[in-house]
Amino acid sequence: MNAKALISSLATILVYALPCLAGQNISVTGYLRNGTDYRLSGATGFVKSKYSIFSRLNTEIMPSLDLTLAGNFSYDAIFGLRDIYPSEVKDDQEFVARLQDSYVDIGLSNLNLRIGKQQIVWGEAILVSIADIINPQDLREFILSELEERRIPLWSIDAKYFFSNLSIEGVWVWINEFNKLGVEGSEFEFQAFENSSSSAILVSNAPKKPTNSIENSELALRLSCYVGGWDVNFFHFYGFNHNSTPYRTIANAPEPEKVIVTVNPEYERSEVIGITFAKTIEPVVIRGEATYTFQAPFVTSKISDADGIVKNGYLNCVLGVDCPFFKNVEAYLQLFQDIILNYNDGIDQDKTRTYLIFLLQSPMSGRKIDLKCEFAFRVENNDYFVRPQFTYHFSDNFKSSLGAAFFGGSRDGMFGEFWDRDRVFVNMTLSF
Repeated sequence: MNAKALISSLATILVYALPCLAGQNISVTGYLRNGTDYRLSGATGFVKSKYSIFSRLNTEIMPSLDLTLAGNFSYDAIFGLRDIYPSEVKDDQEFVARLQDSYVDIGLSNLNLRIGKQQIVWGEAILVSIADIINPQDLREFILSELEERRIPLWSIDAKYFFSNLSIEGVWVWINEFNKLGVEGSEFEFQAFENSSSSAILVSNAPKKPTNSIENSELALRLSCYVGGWDVNFFHFYGFNHNSTPYRTIANAPEPEKVIVTVNPEYERSEVIGITFAKTIEPVVIRGEATYTFQAPFVTSKISDADGIVKNGYLNCVLGVDCPFFKNVEAYLQLFQDIILNYNDGIDQDKTRTYLIFLLQSPMSGRKIDLKCEFAFRVENNDYFVRPQFTYHFSDNFKSSLGAAFFGGSRDGMFGEFWDRDRVFVNMTLSF
């Protein structure tokens, strides 16, 4: 959403909301932040100098009826300081404005309703959550921003009905959104469809998005229960894949011994079932998630395949523990694995990928200092990501962080493709 659209949306909501808020207690929170990154590898130099403001308003309009309005705006000054990105990147990332979580909460006995633009979080895992499948993400800074900031809120209705030790939750999303990726030439541009043949002429078209309609809306259902000390959740999601599927066609070119490869990306329906669970066994917390995607699309390199896509069952699993690690050190450990079932030769993705993920965190000096280190490592090909970070709290509402991020491993790996994007960063945040 651009700045004009955001301002228009907020103004419209406030016009109708303010008369209802007269005389009500209103809470306004948020933060001002500057984030500056300096790239250490590849083309070294400053690559980010972003100023952000986020604000959230909460109020009780009447008993059992609450209103939340939130939005953020950011300006990256690097585009005015250095000429290192194409104009398309500047247009996409210099000014960013977005209406965030903005909804009404309605409490009706055993029924809770949340209506509006919202994040729906179903995952139990701390570091990598495969159960958070409803909201797409803004990945223009890859995974360097916080997960809550990456999630894109959706216009939806979330209804929860509570029994004694059981709850049922239903979600309807009426406006579709998809993962926001960096455009060509950006700092974290993902690998595009590769043309490995010198005899092929590659033509890439813009992704085809579904229109917003009742037929193209998304539905999700979750059943939650507490059994023998375990929090267990079963869910089903019928929506759209947040990434486009790069269908391709091959035709003869006018030039001798040449072919035209045309890529026509489409956003397709996705059906996922899953389970999450968690249990505390002092001082350890065990968490797990698993999802199964029916007919997930995968790119194949087989020329004989008509559209370059094969569809198979896709299983994702996460098992993690949260536990103390020495004095004043909290440790979060996860094992993540995905498996393509009925694997076909020629699929670009490996049949199995296994990642070990660690987070060590230690508050020190009366919690004025936080030390944190994140580490992710793929077992099969040494693909890795490391991010150490030091945070100093000058006061309750002002803090500064100094850290670094390192990527490495296979050039076609999740992290290794950004091998030349190592960086140090400084973030300063003033909360209100």
